[in-house]
Amino acid sequence: MHTRNHTIPVLVKLTLALVASILPVKSYCHDIEGDETIYDLYLDNLERDRDKAMEICEIYLSGIDSTGGNLLTASLCDSLAQWWGEEKFQFTKAIDWMEKALHIYDKKNIPREMANMKYKLARMYLKLGQYHKTLAYAYEAANYYEDKHDIARALDCYNLLGIVFHICMDFNQSSSYFSKVAKGAREINDTARLAGALNNSALLAVTLGDSLKAENMAVESIRLSRAINDTSLICQCYLNIASQYIGRGMLSKAEESLHHAEDFIDNIDMAGDCHRIWGMLHISQGDTQAAAGQLEKAVQYYAEGEFYAKRLFCLNMLYTIYEENGAWRKAYEALREYHRLDKASSDKNVYYELFKTQNGIILKDERQKLQEAKTEQLLGGISALFVLTVSTLIIWYTFKRKKMHISQKEAEIQNQKLLNEKNKQEISSKKEILEIKQMQQYKIDKIIEEVMEKLDKLSASIGNGAAKDEINLLCNDLKNTRDENSWKEISLYVPEFNSDLFNDIIKSFPNLTVNERRLLALLNMNMTTKDIAKITMQTPHSINIARYRLRTKLGLTGSEKTIQEFLSEYKKKEI
Repeated sequence: MHTRNHTIPVLVKLTLALVASILPVKSYCHDIEGDETIYDLYLDNLERDRDKAMEICEIYLSGIDSTGGNLLTASLCDSLAQWWGEEKFQFTKAIDWMEKALHIYDKKNIPREMANMKYKLARMYLKLGQYHKTLAYAYEAANYYEDKHDIARALDCYNLLGIVFHICMDFNQSSSYFSKVAKGAREINDTARLAGALNNSALLAVTLGDSLKAENMAVESIRLSRAINDTSLICQCYLNIASQYIGRGMLSKAEESLHHAEDFIDNIDMAGDCHRIWGMLHISQGDTQAAAGQLEKAVQYYAEGEFYAKRLFCLNMLYTIYEENGAWRKAYEALREYHRLDKASSDKNVYYELFKTQNGIILKDERQKLQEAKTEQLLGGISALFVLTVSTLIIWYTFKRKKMHISQKEAEIQNQKLLNEKNKQEISSKKEILEIKQMQQYKIDKIIEEVMEKLDKLSASIGNGAAKDEINLLCNDLKNTRDENSWKEISLYVPEFNSDLFNDIIKSFPNLTVNERRLLALLNMNMTTKDIAKITMQTPHSINIARYRLRTKLGLTGSEKTIQEFLSEYKKKEI
């Protein structure tokens, strides 16, 4: 007897069902599709007489077009289905109303409600032994819950799948699902689901012949269920461990467990199971008369619901007992009832085959999804590799280009250093030449000065006349020639005068004279007034006057900025 997924006492079930029935009324009261009078009658009886309210609800729903339906109708169908399935144990009727609710949710496209309904349908089909439908619905619901990361509901689906694979003798799959439930329950700290998983794993261990493991799991399941006071689960655990003890010949322990179970029975299913196991215990003890009494009570309880497989088992045992004891009439009645029920459930082997087919389809779909996932993963890997390769190439190209740019800049800096060094050497060399020329020019100037002094004396000794004028004119020519030659000599050794910098300065200041441009070139070489005076063989005072005129033309009058600073800033602008 596998653990149910909703191990809730009857009182709690009724309360939840009542709340589930009342809530839709508040939410959808404006969407009444059927007879409003019947609907009001249903509401009036809902709190006073639940069974009567559900009967009225069924009448109300029967009057609604099956092709239509809104959310209120779907909710009522669900409530009615829970009443038939969980309280009356009429699983076929419960399934009918669940299928209608599922149809409405499907039309309204509400995936979560569809998944919830599929899970409930899987439970009902399991009760009827239609394992292929249990498998299909539980699998679809589990997929939805997995996608939405609803761990608790996914575990409930795994529990159903574990049970159905156990029944259909695929023990590896069954063990895998029960392990998933136990692991997931521990992760979310859900004691009830963990206890249920251990109980079901204990039943599987019994099937596999591992009695010690089965007992340990069953005992732990009882301990956990008692810790949370889940009476329904406690009863099931005691009934299951009692069956284990009977199978192992530990009859006193089995009897003790059954007495414990009796304290927690809360529905006809558990009552029938308890009497059935008592019957098996009495058979093991050799008391067939007591066994028959217990099995008859079990059949009576099972007859109140759709427990065909359990009734068939009890009827078969009763037939054997009656036949052995010579109670032929009772044996005949048991056999006749057995065949009547067996016809109603004669499709059991067909359901097994359908289960295998359905499982094959699911496995095929899973393999296809796995292959698609592998293909997608491969394509993703190729894409990632392509992106990585392209990114690497781009980074490599950018790095190489940057490195080349840096190398180029370094080469330019090195060339500029060499050029500057060369210019310094040229300037130094030309300064030496200028000094030599200065000495030569100084000697020439001395000679010219001496000649001019003699001519002046001669002019003074001569009175007014043409000769004196000629002498004065000759003196002026000698003086002008001396100044012009000085600047010409200098211009030969000042290369900056014809550079791009001075060409741009000349464009900006076209009114500069040739001598002012030459003075600017000498100042650009960081020469002092004294140095320039020596080179040009002029007085420092003359050079200062020339510098003042140059500042005026450059627009530096009234500014503290020197001509050298002006040239330095001008160079930066050029760069």
